[in-house]
Amino acid sequence: MFRSANLIGCVAILLIWTKLFYWMRLFESFAAFIRMIQEMIVSSGVFFFMLLLLWVAFANVFVLIEKNRAYVIDPKTGEPFEAIFSEQSGVGLIDATIYTYLVGLGDFDTDNFNQSDIGMNWVIFILSTYIIQLVFMNVLIALMSDAYASVKEIQDQSVLKEQVSLMENYSFLISKEKLFNDGDKYLLYIVSEQVEEDIPQTEKNFAKLREVLSYKTETSEGRLLAKIGQNEEHIRSEISIVKTNMTAMKEDILKQIQNVLNQGRGKGVPAFK
Repeated sequence: MFRSANLIGCVAILLIWTKLFYWMRLFESFAAFIRMIQEMIVSSGVFFFMLLLLWVAFANVFVLIEKNRAYVIDPKTGEPFEAIFSEQSGVGLIDATIYTYLVGLGDFDTDNFNQSDIGMNWVIFILSTYIIQLVFMNVLIALMSDAYASVKEIQDQSVLKEQVSLMENYSFLISKEKLFNDGDKYLLYIVSEQVEEDIPQTEKNFAKLREVLSYKTETSEGRLLAKIGQNEEHIRSEISIVKTNMTAMKEDILKQIQNVLNQGRGKGVPAFK
């Protein structure tokens, strides 16, 4: 019973210390730092899942190698060789996963590698250290750097977000009916606004130039259309005048022809119709 209470106490103490970090968000310097830690954990979720699969994969290989060692007898003792990894939980795959995890951290226990399947032992060991330590750990560093840079760019906004989030968690303690019953107090809810990325000065200049050119183009187009409309009205007026003159000239010519024909009737010329 006493041992169980100690275990429960361990969990409780861990939660209390976690709560301490929770309340440290009240201070600006700590709030930004805690925000960075949260972003790092969230951004590396997929990475840790892939890393876990990698641990289990190499652990499975070590388990099969360990099973093969059971058939090889040590000529000095007459018993099977000692295991590659030590027994921690009694389950081979779990013990091998713990061993692979320690190998990734740099705890190289290779004392029993040269007893059996020497070549395979060293090939798997070198491959695991290369992939886990060199490749995956550098990927983890890159992910952490990106998360740090993204939070650093909006550090002030991150601090305010953490502090407002902390107040929001305890907003239920406030009686809104009593607090705002007088009608002279207000509760403002502010929605998050997208933070515009820093635009280089060259792009800003090009944007202004495009706006100016667009405005001038629209203005010139409007003036051109107005001028075309005025010219069209003038042309129509000129055409109307020309038509009137042509009609008058036609009538005058017909009158002259009629006069000529009337003078020639005595000579038997028919009348013009």
